Amino acid sequence: MKAKEEKENITELVDYYEHRGDRTLLPTTYYYAGRIYAETQNAPQALDYFQKANDALKQGEDTDLRSRIYSQMGYLFHYQEVYDEALKMFTAAYQCNKATNDTIAMIYDLRDISTEYEAKDNHDKAFEYLKKAYCMAKQYNDKYMIGNIESYMSSLYEIQHEPDSAFKYLQKKLNNTGVTDSSSTYSLIIDIHKLKGNKDSVLYYCKKIEHVGNVYAKKHAYRQMTEIYLERNNHTEANRCFKMYKIYSDSVKAIKRTDIIARMNAMYNYQAKEKENIMLQENNNRIIIIIIFVSIITCILLITLILYVKYSKIKSKKQMLHYEYSKRILNDSLKRTEEHINKNKDKIKELQSKLNSIDKENIELRKELEREKERLLSSNIITKIGIKERAAAHEAIMNSPIYQAFYRMADNTSDLHPSNKDWANLEKLINREYDNFTNKLNSLCKLSVIEYRVSMLVKLKFKPKRISNLICCSEPNISTIRSRLYFKTFRKKGGCSKWDEFISSL
Repeated sequence: MKAKEEKENITELVDYYEHRGDRTLLPTTYYYAGRIYAETQNAPQALDYFQKANDALKQGEDTDLRSRIYSQMGYLFHYQEVYDEALKMFTAAYQCNKATNDTIAMIYDLRDISTEYEAKDNHDKAFEYLKKAYCMAKQYNDKYMIGNIESYMSSLYEIQHEPDSAFKYLQKKLNNTGVTDSSSTYSLIIDIHKLKGNKDSVLYYCKKIEHVGNVYAKKHAYRQMTEIYLERNNHTEANRCFKMYKIYSDSVKAIKRTDIIARMNAMYNYQAKEKENIMLQENNNRIIIIIIFVSIITCILLITLILYVKYSKIKSKKQMLHYEYSKRILNDSLKRTEEHINKNKDKIKELQSKLNSIDKENIELRKELEREKERLLSSNIITKIGIKERAAAHEAIMNSPIYQAFYRMADNTSDLHPSNKDWANLEKLINREYDNFTNKLNSLCKLSVIEYRVSMLVKLKFKPKRISNLICCSEPNISTIRSRLYFKTFRKKGGCSKWDEFISSL
Protein backbone atom coordinates (compact mmCIF):
# COMPACT_ATOMS: atom_id res chain seq x y z
CA MET A 1 0.00 0.00 0.00
CA LYS A 2 2.85 2.35 0.86
CA ALA A 3 4.60 1.61 -2.44
CA LYS A 4 1.39 2.37 -4.34
CA GLU A 5 1.05 5.71 -2.57
CA GLU A 6 4.67 6.58 -3.32
CA LYS A 7 4.13 5.84 -7.03
CA GLU A 8 0.99 7.97 -7.13
CA ASN A 9 2.73 10.84 -5.33
CA ILE A 10 5.82 10.80 -7.55
CA THR A 11 3.66 10.58 -10.70
CA GLU A 12 1.78 13.71 -9.61
CA LEU A 13 5.07 15.44 -8.82
CA VAL A 14 6.54 14.58 -12.24
CA ASP A 15 3.40 15.86 -13.96
CA TYR A 16 3.61 19.10 -11.97
CA TYR A 17 7.24 19.86 -12.87
CA GLU A 18 6.73 18.80 -16.50
CA HIS A 19 3.86 21.24 -17.07
CA ARG A 20 3.78 23.92 -14.38
CA GLY A 21 6.60 23.88 -11.84
CA ASP A 22 10.23 25.02 -11.93
CA ARG A 23 11.76 22.91 -14.73
CA THR A 24 15.21 23.19 -13.18
CA LEU A 25 13.95 20.70 -10.59
CA LEU A 26 12.73 18.24 -13.24
CA PRO A 27 15.99 16.19 -13.45
CA THR A 28 15.93 15.63 -9.68
CA THR A 29 12.24 14.69 -9.81
CA TYR A 30 12.89 12.17 -12.59
CA TYR A 31 15.78 10.73 -10.57
CA TYR A 32 13.68 10.11 -7.46
CA ALA A 33 10.89 8.68 -9.62
CA GLY A 34 13.44 6.22 -10.96
CA ARG A 35 14.47 5.32 -7.42
CA ILE A 36 10.90 4.64 -6.35
CA TYR A 37 10.21 2.39 -9.33
CA ALA A 38 13.54 0.62 -8.83
CA GLU A 39 12.69 -0.07 -5.19
CA THR A 40 9.32 -1.53 -6.22
CA GLN A 41 11.01 -3.86 -8.76
CA ASN A 42 9.80 -2.06 -11.87
CA ALA A 43 13.13 -1.94 -13.68
CA PRO A 44 11.89 -0.80 -17.14
CA GLN A 45 10.05 2.21 -15.69
CA ALA A 46 13.04 3.00 -13.46
CA LEU A 47 15.40 3.00 -16.45
CA ASP A 48 13.03 5.26 -18.37
CA TYR A 49 13.02 7.82 -15.55
CA PHE A 50 16.81 7.65 -15.06
CA GLN A 51 17.31 8.28 -18.76
CA LYS A 52 14.86 11.19 -18.67
CA ALA A 53 16.76 12.65 -15.71
CA ASN A 54 20.04 12.41 -17.61
CA ASP A 55 18.54 13.96 -20.75
CA ALA A 56 17.01 16.81 -18.75
CA LEU A 57 20.39 17.86 -17.29
CA LYS A 58 22.28 20.48 -19.27
CA GLN A 59 25.93 20.04 -20.20
CA GLY A 60 28.08 20.47 -17.08
CA GLU A 61 25.04 20.85 -14.80
CA ASP A 62 24.79 19.02 -11.43
CA THR A 63 27.61 16.54 -11.97
CA ASP A 64 26.83 14.84 -8.66
CA LEU A 65 23.28 13.96 -9.74
CA ARG A 66 24.50 12.80 -13.14
CA SER A 67 27.04 10.46 -11.52
CA ARG A 68 24.32 8.89 -9.36
CA ILE A 69 22.14 8.41 -12.46
CA TYR A 70 24.98 6.67 -14.31
CA SER A 71 25.73 4.44 -11.31
CA GLN A 72 22.16 3.24 -10.88
CA MET A 73 21.76 2.59 -14.59
CA GLY A 74 25.03 0.66 -14.43
CA TYR A 75 23.67 -1.63 -11.72
CA LEU A 76 20.50 -2.25 -13.73
CA PHE A 77 22.50 -3.18 -16.83
CA HIS A 78 24.86 -5.36 -14.76
CA TYR A 79 22.15 -7.60 -13.39
CA GLN A 80 20.70 -8.07 -16.84
CA GLU A 81 24.24 -9.17 -17.80
CA VAL A 82 24.59 -6.37 -20.34
CA TYR A 83 28.13 -5.90 -19.06
CA ASP A 84 29.43 -3.64 -21.83
CA GLU A 85 26.65 -1.11 -21.18
CA ALA A 86 27.12 -1.40 -17.42
CA LEU A 87 30.85 -0.73 -17.85
CA LYS A 88 30.08 2.40 -19.87
CA MET A 89 27.75 3.68 -17.15
CA PHE A 90 30.20 3.09 -14.27
CA THR A 91 33.03 4.65 -16.27
CA ALA A 92 30.88 7.71 -16.97
CA ALA A 93 30.02 7.94 -13.25
CA TYR A 94 33.73 7.79 -12.40
CA GLN A 95 34.52 10.62 -14.82
CA CYS A 96 31.77 12.78 -13.25
CA ASN A 97 33.07 12.16 -9.72
CA LYS A 98 36.67 12.71 -10.84
CA ALA A 99 35.69 16.12 -12.22
CA THR A 100 34.35 17.15 -8.80
CA ASN A 101 37.13 15.33 -6.90
CA ASP A 102 34.61 13.21 -4.97
CA THR A 103 37.08 10.66 -3.62
CA ILE A 104 34.56 8.42 -1.86
CA ALA A 105 32.36 8.10 -4.94
CA MET A 106 35.42 7.45 -7.13
CA ILE A 107 36.40 4.51 -4.90
CA TYR A 108 33.00 2.87 -5.33
CA ASP A 109 33.03 3.60 -9.07
CA LEU A 110 36.41 1.87 -9.43
CA ARG A 111 35.08 -1.08 -7.46
CA ASP A 112 32.02 -1.29 -9.74
CA ILE A 113 34.18 -1.07 -12.87
CA SER A 114 36.26 -3.94 -11.49
CA THR A 115 33.10 -5.98 -10.98
CA GLU A 116 32.12 -5.53 -14.64
CA TYR A 117 35.53 -6.67 -15.88
CA GLU A 118 35.30 -9.73 -13.62
CA ALA A 119 31.86 -10.48 -15.08
CA LYS A 120 33.47 -10.31 -18.54
CA ASP A 121 36.16 -12.78 -17.33
CA ASN A 122 38.85 -10.12 -17.70
CA HIS A 123 40.58 -10.86 -14.38
CA ASP A 124 43.62 -8.68 -15.03
CA LYS A 125 41.50 -5.58 -15.55
CA ALA A 126 39.32 -6.49 -12.57
CA PHE A 127 42.35 -6.61 -10.28
CA GLU A 128 43.79 -3.42 -11.83
CA TYR A 129 40.74 -1.29 -11.00
CA LEU A 130 40.11 -2.88 -7.61
CA LYS A 131 43.70 -2.22 -6.56
CA LYS A 132 43.27 1.44 -7.58
CA ALA A 133 40.19 1.59 -5.37
CA TYR A 134 42.09 -0.04 -2.53
CA CYS A 135 44.97 2.47 -2.74
CA MET A 136 42.54 5.40 -2.72
CA ALA A 137 40.63 3.95 0.25
CA LYS A 138 43.86 3.58 2.24
CA GLN A 139 44.87 7.16 1.40
CA TYR A 140 41.48 8.32 2.54
CA ASN A 141 42.03 6.25 5.72
CA ASP A 142 38.39 5.21 6.10
CA LYS A 143 38.18 1.82 7.85
CA TYR A 144 34.72 0.98 6.50
CA MET A 145 35.75 1.67 2.89
CA ILE A 146 39.02 -0.23 3.30
CA GLY A 147 37.15 -3.22 4.72
CA ASN A 148 34.61 -3.07 1.91
CA ILE A 149 37.28 -3.12 -0.80
CA GLU A 150 39.24 -5.84 1.01
CA SER A 151 36.15 -8.07 0.94
CA TYR A 152 35.96 -7.65 -2.83
CA MET A 153 39.70 -8.36 -3.14
CA SER A 154 39.31 -11.53 -1.10
CA SER A 155 36.39 -12.67 -3.24
CA LEU A 156 38.36 -12.07 -6.44
CA TYR A 157 41.33 -14.09 -5.18
CA GLU A 158 38.99 -16.90 -4.08
CA ILE A 159 37.46 -17.03 -7.57
CA GLN A 160 41.02 -17.24 -8.95
CA HIS A 161 41.75 -20.16 -6.58
CA GLU A 162 44.41 -18.22 -4.67
CA PRO A 163 43.36 -19.02 -1.08
CA ASP A 164 46.40 -17.48 0.65
CA SER A 165 45.84 -14.07 -0.95
CA ALA A 166 42.10 -14.35 -0.36
CA PHE A 167 42.65 -15.10 3.33
CA LYS A 168 45.09 -12.18 3.66
CA TYR A 169 42.47 -9.62 2.61
CA LEU A 170 39.63 -11.20 4.55
CA GLN A 171 41.48 -11.76 7.83
CA LYS A 172 41.03 -8.22 9.16
CA LYS A 173 37.30 -8.23 8.52
CA LEU A 174 37.03 -11.73 9.95
CA ASN A 175 38.41 -10.48 13.27
CA ASN A 176 35.77 -7.73 13.35
CA THR A 177 32.79 -9.56 11.89
CA GLY A 178 29.45 -8.43 13.27
CA VAL A 179 26.06 -10.12 13.10
CA THR A 180 25.03 -8.07 10.06
CA ASP A 181 27.88 -9.21 7.81
CA SER A 182 28.67 -12.62 9.31
CA SER A 183 26.83 -14.69 6.68
CA SER A 184 28.75 -13.40 3.65
CA THR A 185 32.08 -13.24 5.50
CA TYR A 186 31.84 -16.72 7.01
CA SER A 187 30.64 -18.22 3.71
CA LEU A 188 33.67 -16.76 1.95
CA ILE A 189 36.15 -17.95 4.61
CA ILE A 190 34.62 -21.45 4.38
CA ASP A 191 35.34 -21.52 0.63
CA ILE A 192 38.88 -20.25 1.24
CA HIS A 193 39.65 -22.90 3.84
CA LYS A 194 38.14 -25.54 1.58
CA LEU A 195 40.60 -24.52 -1.16
CA LYS A 196 43.43 -24.71 1.40
CA GLY A 197 42.26 -28.15 2.54
CA ASN A 198 41.69 -26.99 6.15
CA LYS A 199 38.64 -29.13 6.93
CA ASP A 200 38.73 -28.40 10.68
CA SER A 201 38.55 -24.67 9.93
CA VAL A 202 35.71 -25.30 7.49
CA LEU A 203 33.78 -27.08 10.26
CA TYR A 204 34.58 -24.29 12.73
CA TYR A 205 33.04 -21.56 10.61
CA CYS A 206 30.16 -23.76 9.48
CA LYS A 207 29.20 -24.16 13.13
CA LYS A 208 29.34 -20.37 13.56
CA ILE A 209 26.91 -20.01 10.69
CA GLU A 210 24.56 -22.46 12.45
CA HIS A 211 24.02 -19.74 15.08
CA VAL A 212 24.16 -16.45 13.12
CA GLY A 213 23.84 -17.18 9.40
CA ASN A 214 20.95 -16.46 7.07
CA VAL A 215 19.18 -19.23 5.13
CA TYR A 216 21.57 -19.00 2.17
CA ALA A 217 24.67 -19.26 4.39
CA LYS A 218 23.17 -22.14 6.38
CA LYS A 219 22.35 -24.05 3.22
CA HIS A 220 25.98 -23.66 2.13
CA ALA A 221 27.34 -24.58 5.59
CA TYR A 222 25.23 -27.71 6.06
CA ARG A 223 26.27 -28.98 2.63
CA GLN A 224 29.98 -28.61 3.53
CA MET A 225 29.44 -30.24 6.93
CA THR A 226 27.61 -33.18 5.34
CA GLU A 227 30.53 -33.85 2.99
CA ILE A 228 33.15 -33.67 5.76
CA TYR A 229 31.24 -35.91 8.19
CA LEU A 230 30.69 -38.47 5.44
CA GLU A 231 34.43 -38.51 4.75
CA ARG A 232 35.05 -39.06 8.48
CA ASN A 233 32.42 -41.85 8.68
CA ASN A 234 30.44 -39.85 11.26
CA HIS A 235 27.11 -40.94 9.81
CA THR A 236 25.02 -39.56 12.67
CA GLU A 237 26.23 -36.00 12.14
CA ALA A 238 26.23 -36.42 8.35
CA ASN A 239 22.57 -37.47 8.45
CA ARG A 240 21.65 -34.53 10.71
CA CYS A 241 23.44 -32.00 8.51
CA PHE A 242 21.95 -33.42 5.32
CA LYS A 243 18.44 -33.11 6.75
CA MET A 244 19.15 -29.47 7.67
CA TYR A 245 20.60 -28.87 4.21
CA LYS A 246 17.37 -30.14 2.62
CA ILE A 247 15.29 -27.87 4.88
CA TYR A 248 17.27 -24.76 3.98
CA SER A 249 17.42 -25.73 0.31
CA ASP A 250 13.63 -25.80 0.26
CA SER A 251 13.52 -22.41 2.02
CA VAL A 252 15.90 -20.83 -0.52
CA LYS A 253 13.91 -22.35 -3.36
CA ALA A 254 10.65 -20.90 -1.99
CA ILE A 255 12.22 -17.45 -1.61
CA LYS A 256 13.58 -17.51 -5.16
CA ARG A 257 10.26 -18.59 -6.62
CA THR A 258 8.44 -15.79 -4.76
CA ASP A 259 10.95 -13.21 -6.04
CA ILE A 260 10.60 -14.47 -9.62
CA ILE A 261 6.82 -14.24 -9.58
CA ALA A 262 6.89 -10.78 -7.95
CA ARG A 263 9.23 -9.43 -10.62
CA MET A 264 7.23 -11.06 -13.41
CA ASN A 265 4.06 -9.37 -12.12
CA ALA A 266 5.84 -6.02 -12.00
CA MET A 267 6.89 -6.38 -15.62
CA TYR A 268 3.40 -7.36 -16.70
CA ASN A 269 1.90 -4.33 -14.94
CA TYR A 270 4.31 -2.02 -16.75
CA GLN A 271 3.58 -3.55 -20.15
CA ALA A 272 -0.15 -3.34 -19.53
CA LYS A 273 0.14 0.36 -18.68
CA GLU A 274 2.20 1.16 -21.79
CA LYS A 275 -0.11 -0.79 -24.13
CA GLU A 276 -3.55 -0.18 -22.66
CA ASN A 277 -4.99 0.55 -26.12
CA ILE A 278 -4.23 -2.96 -27.46
CA MET A 279 -7.11 -5.39 -28.00
CA LEU A 280 -8.28 -7.61 -25.12
CA GLN A 281 -7.20 -10.77 -26.92
CA GLU A 282 -3.63 -9.52 -27.22
CA ASN A 283 -3.59 -8.73 -23.49
CA ASN A 284 -4.76 -12.27 -22.77
CA ASN A 285 -1.95 -13.59 -24.96
CA ARG A 286 0.58 -11.61 -22.91
CA ILE A 287 -0.79 -13.12 -19.71
CA ILE A 288 -0.44 -16.61 -21.20
CA ILE A 289 3.15 -15.87 -22.25
CA ILE A 290 3.99 -14.69 -18.74
CA ILE A 291 2.41 -17.78 -17.17
CA ILE A 292 4.31 -20.04 -19.60
CA PHE A 293 7.56 -18.22 -18.85
CA VAL A 294 7.07 -18.62 -15.10
CA SER A 295 6.26 -22.30 -15.62
CA ILE A 296 9.42 -22.81 -17.69
CA ILE A 297 11.58 -21.20 -15.01
CA THR A 298 9.92 -23.27 -12.27
CA CYS A 299 10.42 -26.46 -14.26
CA ILE A 300 14.06 -25.60 -14.87
CA LEU A 301 14.65 -25.06 -11.15
CA LEU A 302 13.02 -28.42 -10.34
CA ILE A 303 14.93 -30.23 -13.09
CA THR A 304 18.18 -28.66 -11.89
CA LEU A 305 17.61 -30.09 -8.42
CA ILE A 306 16.76 -33.54 -9.84
CA LEU A 307 19.90 -33.47 -12.01
CA TYR A 308 22.02 -32.61 -8.99
CA VAL A 309 20.66 -35.52 -6.91
CA LYS A 310 20.61 -38.12 -9.71
CA TYR A 311 23.61 -36.97 -11.75
CA SER A 312 25.33 -40.37 -11.52
CA LYS A 313 22.31 -42.07 -13.11
CA ILE A 314 22.36 -40.06 -16.31
CA LYS A 315 23.19 -42.49 -19.11
CA SER A 316 23.99 -40.18 -21.99
CA LYS A 317 26.66 -37.50 -21.56
CA LYS A 318 25.70 -35.93 -24.86
CA GLN A 319 22.08 -35.62 -23.76
CA MET A 320 23.14 -33.91 -20.54
CA LEU A 321 25.31 -31.40 -22.42
CA HIS A 322 22.34 -30.65 -24.66
CA TYR A 323 20.19 -30.04 -21.64
CA GLU A 324 22.76 -27.89 -19.85
CA TYR A 325 23.19 -25.67 -22.90
CA SER A 326 19.47 -25.08 -23.35
CA LYS A 327 19.08 -24.50 -19.62
CA ARG A 328 21.88 -21.94 -19.68
CA ILE A 329 20.15 -19.99 -22.47
CA LEU A 330 16.98 -19.67 -20.38
CA ASN A 331 18.36 -19.40 -16.84
CA ASP A 332 21.87 -17.90 -16.91
CA SER A 333 20.93 -14.31 -15.97
CA LEU A 334 18.61 -15.42 -13.15
CA LYS A 335 21.40 -17.21 -11.27
CA ARG A 336 23.74 -14.25 -10.99
CA THR A 337 20.97 -11.81 -10.28
CA GLU A 338 19.78 -13.87 -7.36
CA GLU A 339 23.30 -14.29 -6.02
CA HIS A 340 23.89 -10.55 -6.10
CA ILE A 341 20.48 -9.81 -4.62
CA ASN A 342 21.27 -12.10 -1.69
CA LYS A 343 24.64 -10.45 -1.11
CA ASN A 344 23.17 -6.97 -1.45
CA LYS A 345 20.49 -7.70 1.16
CA ASP A 346 23.22 -8.49 3.68
CA LYS A 347 25.09 -5.32 2.76
CA ILE A 348 21.94 -3.19 3.00
CA LYS A 349 21.34 -4.48 6.54
CA GLU A 350 24.95 -3.63 7.39
CA LEU A 351 24.60 -0.10 5.98
CA GLN A 352 21.33 0.49 7.82
CA SER A 353 22.94 -0.60 11.06
CA LYS A 354 25.78 1.85 10.53
CA LEU A 355 23.34 4.63 9.64
CA ASN A 356 21.47 4.01 12.87
CA SER A 357 24.65 4.13 14.91
CA ILE A 358 26.49 7.19 13.52
CA ASP A 359 25.95 10.73 14.80
CA LYS A 360 23.59 13.00 12.88
CA GLU A 361 26.37 15.59 12.69
CA ASN A 362 28.54 13.29 10.59
CA ILE A 363 26.88 14.50 7.39
CA GLU A 364 29.58 13.42 4.96
CA LEU A 365 29.68 9.81 6.12
CA ARG A 366 25.87 9.62 6.33
CA LYS A 367 25.63 10.94 2.78
CA GLU A 368 28.04 8.28 1.53
CA LEU A 369 26.27 5.46 3.37
CA GLU A 370 22.91 6.60 1.99
CA ARG A 371 24.38 6.70 -1.51
CA GLU A 372 25.73 3.17 -1.22
CA LYS A 373 22.41 1.96 0.16
CA GLU A 374 20.60 3.55 -2.80
CA ARG A 375 22.92 1.81 -5.21
CA LEU A 376 22.34 -1.56 -3.62
CA LEU A 377 18.56 -1.11 -3.58
CA SER A 378 18.61 -0.12 -7.25
CA SER A 379 20.69 -3.14 -8.20
CA ASN A 380 18.09 -5.69 -7.04
CA ILE A 381 15.46 -5.18 -9.76
CA ILE A 382 17.03 -5.89 -13.15
CA THR A 383 16.06 -9.41 -14.21
CA LYS A 384 12.98 -8.23 -16.07
CA ILE A 385 14.78 -6.03 -18.58
CA GLY A 386 15.16 -8.98 -20.91
CA ILE A 387 11.42 -9.54 -20.94
CA LYS A 388 10.84 -5.89 -21.82
CA GLU A 389 13.35 -6.13 -24.65
CA ARG A 390 11.65 -9.23 -26.08
CA ALA A 391 8.26 -7.52 -25.90
CA ALA A 392 9.68 -4.45 -27.66
CA ALA A 393 11.33 -6.69 -30.27
CA HIS A 394 8.07 -8.52 -30.97
CA GLU A 395 6.21 -5.23 -31.32
CA ALA A 396 8.87 -3.93 -33.73
CA ILE A 397 8.57 -7.11 -35.81
CA MET A 398 4.76 -6.89 -35.92
CA ASN A 399 5.03 -3.34 -37.30
CA SER A 400 7.57 -4.30 -39.99
CA PRO A 401 6.55 -4.56 -43.67
CA ILE A 402 7.90 -8.11 -44.07
CA TYR A 403 5.90 -9.40 -41.06
CA GLN A 404 2.73 -7.76 -42.36
CA ALA A 405 3.36 -9.26 -45.81
CA PHE A 406 3.69 -12.74 -44.29
CA TYR A 407 0.58 -12.17 -42.19
CA ARG A 408 -1.44 -11.31 -45.31
CA MET A 409 -0.04 -14.29 -47.23
CA ALA A 410 -0.97 -16.57 -44.30
CA ASP A 411 -4.64 -15.85 -44.93
CA ASN A 412 -6.15 -18.97 -46.48
CA THR A 413 -7.95 -16.75 -49.04
CA SER A 414 -4.61 -15.47 -50.37
CA ASP A 415 -3.10 -16.96 -53.53
CA LEU A 416 0.34 -15.53 -52.71
CA HIS A 417 3.16 -17.53 -51.13
CA PRO A 418 6.53 -16.38 -49.76
CA SER A 419 9.50 -16.48 -52.09
CA ASN A 420 13.01 -17.50 -51.04
CA LYS A 421 13.87 -13.80 -50.86
CA ASP A 422 10.91 -13.23 -48.52
CA TRP A 423 12.14 -16.02 -46.22
CA ALA A 424 15.66 -14.55 -46.26
CA ASN A 425 14.33 -11.10 -45.31
CA LEU A 426 12.26 -12.61 -42.50
CA GLU A 427 15.34 -14.42 -41.16
CA LYS A 428 17.33 -11.15 -41.16
CA LEU A 429 14.52 -9.41 -39.27
CA ILE A 430 14.32 -12.12 -36.60
CA ASN A 431 18.09 -12.19 -36.04
CA ARG A 432 18.15 -8.41 -35.81
CA GLU A 433 15.50 -8.28 -33.10
CA TYR A 434 16.34 -11.59 -31.34
CA ASP A 435 20.12 -11.67 -31.18
CA ASN A 436 21.69 -14.85 -32.62
CA PHE A 437 18.35 -16.67 -32.86
CA THR A 438 19.51 -18.75 -35.85
CA ASN A 439 22.90 -19.61 -34.32
CA LYS A 440 21.33 -20.65 -31.01
CA LEU A 441 18.83 -22.88 -32.78
CA ASN A 442 21.42 -24.50 -35.07
CA SER A 443 23.76 -25.14 -32.15
CA LEU A 444 21.09 -27.32 -30.54
CA CYS A 445 20.14 -29.51 -33.49
CA LYS A 446 20.37 -29.79 -37.27
CA LEU A 447 17.19 -28.44 -38.89
CA SER A 448 15.86 -28.95 -42.39
CA VAL A 449 14.63 -25.95 -44.38
CA ILE A 450 10.98 -26.67 -43.52
CA GLU A 451 11.77 -27.29 -39.84
CA TYR A 452 13.67 -24.00 -39.64
CA ARG A 453 10.87 -22.04 -41.33
CA VAL A 454 8.27 -23.56 -39.03
CA SER A 455 10.42 -22.55 -36.03
CA MET A 456 10.73 -18.97 -37.30
CA LEU A 457 6.95 -18.70 -37.65
CA VAL A 458 6.46 -20.20 -34.18
CA LYS A 459 8.86 -17.55 -32.82
CA LEU A 460 6.64 -14.89 -34.41
CA LYS A 461 3.57 -16.48 -32.75
CA PHE A 462 1.80 -17.48 -35.95
CA LYS A 463 -1.09 -19.90 -35.36
CA PRO A 464 -0.75 -23.47 -36.77
CA LYS A 465 -3.38 -22.79 -39.43
CA ARG A 466 -1.44 -19.77 -40.75
CA ILE A 467 1.83 -21.70 -40.62
CA SER A 468 0.33 -24.49 -42.67
CA ASN A 469 -0.80 -21.96 -45.31
CA LEU A 470 2.67 -20.40 -45.53
CA ILE A 471 4.52 -23.74 -45.61
CA CYS A 472 1.96 -25.36 -47.90
CA CYS A 473 1.57 -28.25 -45.51
CA SER A 474 -1.35 -29.63 -43.52
CA GLU A 475 -1.92 -28.65 -39.87
CA PRO A 476 -1.33 -32.23 -38.60
CA ASN A 477 2.03 -32.26 -40.39
CA ILE A 478 2.96 -28.95 -38.79
CA SER A 479 2.21 -30.44 -35.36
CA THR A 480 4.30 -33.52 -36.22
CA ILE A 481 7.25 -31.32 -37.24
CA ARG A 482 7.17 -29.41 -33.95
CA SER A 483 6.91 -32.59 -31.87
CA ARG A 484 9.76 -34.18 -33.86
CA LEU A 485 11.96 -31.12 -33.29
CA TYR A 486 11.45 -31.31 -29.54
CA PHE A 487 12.41 -34.99 -29.48
CA LYS A 488 15.39 -34.39 -31.78
CA THR A 489 16.71 -31.65 -29.48
CA PHE A 490 16.02 -33.11 -26.03
CA ARG A 491 15.81 -36.86 -26.77
CA LYS A 492 12.46 -37.17 -25.03
CA LYS A 493 8.81 -36.78 -25.96
CA GLY A 494 7.29 -33.40 -25.24
CA GLY A 495 4.74 -32.60 -27.88
CA CYS A 496 4.44 -29.58 -30.16
CA SER A 497 3.48 -27.20 -27.32
CA LYS A 498 6.79 -27.93 -25.56
CA TRP A 499 8.71 -26.94 -28.68
CA ASP A 500 6.67 -23.74 -28.98
CA GLU A 501 7.50 -22.83 -25.37
CA PHE A 502 11.20 -23.44 -25.93
CA ILE A 503 11.32 -21.39 -29.17
CA SER A 504 9.52 -18.50 -27.40
CA SER A 505 12.24 -18.44 -24.72
CA LEU A 506 15.16 -18.06 -27.17
